Amino acid sequence: MKIPKLARNIPEKIEDEMTEYPTIASSKMPVTEAIELMKKHDIRHLPVIEKGIVIGIISDRDLRQAELLSDAMTMVVSDVMTAYPYCVQVGTPLSEVAYEMAKHKYGCVVILNRISRVVGIFTTTDGMRVLSEILNNGVGPDLKMMAVEELLSAPIRAAWA
Repeated sequence: MKIPKLARNIPEKIEDEMTEYPTIASSKMPVTEAIELMKKHDIRHLPVIEKGIVIGIISDRDLRQAELLSDAMTMVVSDVMTAYPYCVQVGTPLSEVAYEMAKHKYGCVVILNRISRVVGIFTTTDGMRVLSEILNNGVGPDLKMMAVEELLSAPIRAAWA
């Protein structure tokens, strides 16, 4: 059996793997509206924007905690967001982003263009997808296992020949 070559190139820049133009929130948006927005789009992070600039990030975890408070119905996103989220510019090496996310336990990074406008988001889920594709060499796990078994048995067959 011929072992498959790496079918997927390892991405170099963050924009190669980011989700482009993510759903965003305003700091004055009611928490209940942010919850519905996340449910509607099946997402877990919302960059918070004011006057075109990123001022925070809000996660589904932040919103779940806010829901437990008695005044949740009157709260707005700025009440529960994390200010000064991790942001990088287009062109930043993916390896650098992955390192910083792991080091600081960030759940996502907001990607900005050269004039600091949001153009994407990269989450730990995106990172795990990239890692899975790299580890599987672009093939399914069954075919990968067959290739490994073929490699392991080749020296044994040669010794018996």
